[in-house]
Amino acid sequence: MRDEWSQIESVEAYCLTVAKNLAIDRSQKKEAQNVELTPEMEEEPDANSPYDQMIHDERMNIINRLVNELPEKQRLIMQLRDIEGESYKKIAGLLNLTEEQVKVNLFRARQKVKQRYLEIDEYGL
Repeated sequence: MRDEWSQIESVEAYCLTVAKNLAIDRSQKKEAQNVELTPEMEEEPDANSPYDQMIHDERMNIINRLVNELPEKQRLIMQLRDIEGESYKKIAGLLNLTEEQVKVNLFRARQKVKQRYLEIDEYGL
């Protein structure tokens, strides 16, 4: 479109429109993907000793199991928000819920995972 720039009234407005359209295209491509929590997505622990690595791996396995045990709606909301980084508004639109319902379900899911993790971690103490 460089040849047609002389015909465009505002190059700045044109550039903003192009940037907006590119962002929408990328968002739609990302929307079509379903991301699972994989070992590559895990944060690396600070210490690299085999013992620390084993502890880290065991904790991640417990968390993955607890997330998978959540009710379907809570698990899906938690994945969309915490793993894929979607907004409350977008999640609400995808699942036909209100934003408040999304927030409540996410809070309950996080609390349940945290509570169950602490019960498992503190077992026997």
